[in-house]
Parts: sequence; structure tokens; C-alpha cells
Amino acid sequence: MATIAQVRTGMAGVLDNITGLRVYPRWPNTVNVPAAIVKRAGSPSRTTLSGNWRVNIEITIAVQLVDLDRAQAALDEYISPTGAKSIIAALESDETLGGNAEYILIGEWGEDEGLAINDVDYATAKLPVEVHFLA
Repeated sequence: MATIAQVRTGMAGVLDNITGLRVYPRWPNTVNVPAAIVKRAGSPSRTTLSGNWRVNIEITIAVQLVDLDRAQAALDEYISPTGAKSIIAALESDETLGGNAEYILIGEWGEDEGLAINDVDYATAKLPVEVHFLA
């Protein structure tokens, strides 16, 4: 049994194993990059009558945007399907998110884009993850 907050915290805990990545289980007031921000991206919905639920979570990776080439290279390390900094590899290493989920379905990375957080511009990429859990 888990709450949405526990699902987000469990996902943040899995991502926290990536060396050097600062992970926030909700939108922070200030961001220290490189960062992963874990947020709900829709309302939870029941998937069965027996108590299974689904919620869409979005992971936003933010890196420093001083130079476009360096920002792209930094994002590439996180969006790669394998490697020490791979978000996907980290999620696949614990698909129960520390016991807070039944399973996850990892989506596809969105286009790289700029994003202003507290008036500071960052290069970002977003990954949708569908989380199935018992509530």
C-alpha cells in the first residue's frame, strides 16, 4: 500500500543512487543542477476493482545552460538507456521504487528544451513514467 507522495519519494530514492545528481521529489524553491525533479503529471486512476492504481509521474532533468554543446552533452548522459548516469538504467534497477510500486512503465524522453526555474534558464529533458501501485 502506498500514497502518491510515497511513490514520488520512492522514485526519488532510486534516482538518488546516480552520483552527482540532486533529486527533488517535488518542485523545489531553488534548484542545484544537475537535478532530477519528480512530479505528478496527471490524476491517479483506478486500474482494477481490487485496489490497483496508476499515476503518471514526470521526471525533469535540468542541467546548466551556459553553453549549448555542454548542456546537450550533459543531458545525453542522463537520457542514455545505459551507463552510470542513466535515468532509465536506475529505474530499471528497482521497478518497485523501494517497495512503493507494483511495477512501472517507462515512456520516451521528450525533446530537449529550455526551462526557466526561478528566473534561471536550464536545459531540460522530461521522461514520463507510468507507476502502478496499491493504495
